[in-house]
Amino acid sequence: MADNDNSIAISTDVLVMMLRIVGVLRALLLSPTISQSPASAEIRGTVQDLERRIAATLTAIDEMIEVHGPEANDR
Repeated sequence: MADNDNSIAISTDVLVMMLRIVGVLRALLLSPTISQSPASAEIRGTVQDLERRIAATLTAIDEMIEVHGPEANDR
């Protein structure tokens, strides 16, 4: 069970980091210099990819909680 606990902790750390990156990239896109640059499309694509990965991570965490939740409460 310790491995499952570590997996969840690592996933939430990664999730927090990804959310911070998304926030920074969104802030960059508000800058007229960045929003009008050729790189803006790539930044938007990166933000969308990160958002998909965050959603997948949240889904995986929810599924692990549903499967392992009762066991974790018995400890």
